[in-house]
Order: sequence, then C-alpha cells, then structure tokens
Amino acid sequence: VVVTPDLAGNMGRVAGLFFGIAVYFCVARHTRTKTGWQGSLFLWILTGMGVALLGTIGTNWSTTKNCGLNSLLALLPIRLAGIPGIESGINPNILAGTLLWIIPVTLLAGFALLSEPGWFINKSRDRKTSFWQIFGWAALLIITLVVTLGVLVLSQSRLGYVSIILTGLLLLVLILRGRARWWMIGLIVLDVISAGVLIWKVGWGAILSEVIGSLPVDEAAFSLLSIQQRLEIWSRAIWAIRNAPLTGLGMNAFPSAMYTIYPSFIYSPGFNLGHAHNELLQ
Repeated sequence: VVVTPDLAGNMGRVAGLFFGIAVYFCVARHTRTKTGWQGSLFLWILTGMGVALLGTIGTNWSTTKNCGLNSLLALLPIRLAGIPGIESGINPNILAGTLLWIIPVTLLAGFALLSEPGWFINKSRDRKTSFWQIFGWAALLIITLVVTLGVLVLSQSRLGYVSIILTGLLLLVLILRGRARWWMIGLIVLDVISAGVLIWKVGWGAILSEVIGSLPVDEAAFSLLSIQQRLEIWSRAIWAIRNAPLTGLGMNAFPSAMYTIYPSFIYSPGFNLGHAHNELLQ
C-alpha cells in the first residue's frame, strides 16, 4: 500500500487482496471438520460452475483458431459487456486460467468419492439416505466436470490445453500406487522421448503442416507469436521483481511500469496489458 503510486484508483485491488486472505483462513478453519470440508467443497464446485456459465455469456470468443468450433461459438454471443475491466468481454485465456483452478479439484473430488465415500456421507444408518447422498455428489461432480471442460475447450486457449493435460498426467502419477505408478511414469517418459525423436527426425514444420491439413484448425492455432509475447512480459516481470524484491512495484503498477521502465518491443503503450500473464510472477 505504501509503494502503490495510485492508491485511490487501486483500492479495489487492495480490498481484493485482503478479501482473498480472509477467504483462505475461513476455508482453512472450516475444513478441519467433515461438515466444513463438505460445505467448502460444495461452494467451490458451485463457484466453478458459475464461472463456466458466466463465461458462456460474457466471453469474447476467439474465432481464428479452430474452424470447427466457430459455428458453436456463434450461438454464444456476448450478453455481458461494459463491465469495468472487461468492457469488451472476458478474455478467453483468462477464463481458461480460472477454470484450471476448478477442474483438477473437481477431478480429485471424484476420485475421493470412489475411494473414500465416507467423507461425502453425513452420519446416517439408513443405506437409502447414504446412497442418495453419494448419488447427489456424483451427479454434481460429473455435471461440473463436463461443463467446465466443455467451456475450457471453447476457450481455445492453447496453454490451457497443455496445462490441463500436464495436470491430468501428474494427478494420475500421484493417485496411482505401486507398480501402476511406475508403469505410468515409464509411459510418460517413453512418450516424451518418442515425441522428441519424431520432432528431431521429421521436423516441427512438417509435423505442423500435417496436423493443420488433417484437422479443422487455422494456422493461427499454431502461431508462436503469443509465446514470444508472453516471454517478453515474463522477462519484464522478472526485472521488476529484481528491482523491488521486498515490496514489489505497488498494487496494479506493473502494466504502466512496463511501458515506462521496461519498454516493450511488441506491445504499444496504449495496449492494456493488465498483468504479468503468469500467476507465480504476478
């Protein structure tokens, strides 16, 4: 707060930080009991469903990557516009990044329901009541997983796709036990080596041309421009951290500081950068 250049204009950011800290300790306190754990998970699932449904009516969808999704995206016009901060609609990459917090927890809750159903059942000797409790949780988790994964696919966020695949593989390694875990690790290593050899022998360009020719996607889906843009933003964020390691630049100061202290070669000063495009660096 002391180092924030425009404190009056960024009190919302400060309030959001304190609100996040309050929510964290609230969840940490209430999840010590089974009832609190169930309630917190239920609210989390409902929040994820709400984010996904809000995304279907408020996202400014990209139509330059997957031609096969354009007809479906045409049925989802922006109905929420003009909201401060997202005047032109929700960015699909931001939507995908938010869903990446929801999907793994939902998936793990599903595995927990299979392996430890007692956590989802309140004290009851009635088998019928216990069955309906488990059935209700299963239906809620399945519907949430389908909806959130579907909206993630519609976002066409390539890094979102890569992130959820890597997260899924990591969860499989953590969940499996004994020989199954080592078999999974071996398969992942073998796949990585095979992919590396294929790229080395055939070439990245030849592989991309084959993929583009066989799938209903545009060349923009495989453009490396966004990677270059992110690398430039990340490098500026690292410089900012080095310059102010203790306090940071101040609340919401990075977007303007990038143009005044760490000039960009890709972005023009009038572009609203928003953030560091990396949650760890942010």
